[in-house]
Amino acid sequence: MPLSLPLRSVRSLSDPREARIQFATSWAVELGAGETPHIAEIESLLDDSAEPSAGCRLHVWYGAPVDEDVAPLMPYLPPLEQAEVRRFQISSHRWSVAAARAAARMQLAELLNCAPEKVSIVRDPLGKPKLDPAAHGALVERIHFNISHTTGLVAVAIATRRIGIDVEAVMSLDDMDGIAAATFAPPMLEALKSARQPSERIALFYRFWTLGEAFIKATGQGLAQDLRSFAFSQVDPPLLTHLDGIRNPTQRWAFATIDATSPVADGPSA
Repeated sequence: MPLSLPLRSVRSLSDPREARIQFATSWAVELGAGETPHIAEIESLLDDSAEPSAGCRLHVWYGAPVDEDVAPLMPYLPPLEQAEVRRFQISSHRWSVAAARAAARMQLAELLNCAPEKVSIVRDPLGKPKLDPAAHGALVERIHFNISHTTGLVAVAIATRRIGIDVEAVMSLDDMDGIAAATFAPPMLEALKSARQPSERIALFYRFWTLGEAFIKATGQGLAQDLRSFAFSQVDPPLLTHLDGIRNPTQRWAFATIDATSPVADGPSA
């Protein structure tokens, strides 16, 4: 069953394609030796007795706005994050930031057995958010999380290994070729150039973009990582086909991606 959060201005989605926007999303998760990723219910994420007994477990949640009222979300955020939310001038931006952070804190709180506003989050030297070991002890080694948001869609990923997630609203870009040339490795550039239809090129661009964003968020390197040092397959299942310095990167990372350039017609309305 999908996790439904009691956040008044947020609608939990059983399938992200229920969102009323055109979007692309990907997640990336690190694997241990011989592991495979398994989607788990949030309450069983850390249950060592849960099947399968071996493997990386992860939980991925998506939400959409019921309205853009951030007031119901603020009590779930600490004062500093509330102040950050208020600094956004556009209401949809305020909502997406507040919703993603509140949803993450609510889900982490269930695992940590504390109130959402008591979930203590710090940033590492490269700026990646992580649980504060001073507040949560050894659990920080077992609970990894990441959030992403765009106008009309937010996402939270929690895993027992390093995790990254990215959601992007899909739109035509005036300088898509220039952006790709600056950020994509040669194999992905060639795949993009080979796409015949404009819609195919846009979908492929966002596939590569979200996979790359999810990957660098999972590694924790962010923009410090050379974006041209890795490449992904252009067809499913998404594979890391090249990573500088790693002989067989597919054994270390797993990915999933959804291209929803055409939202589902019968999804529930907000």
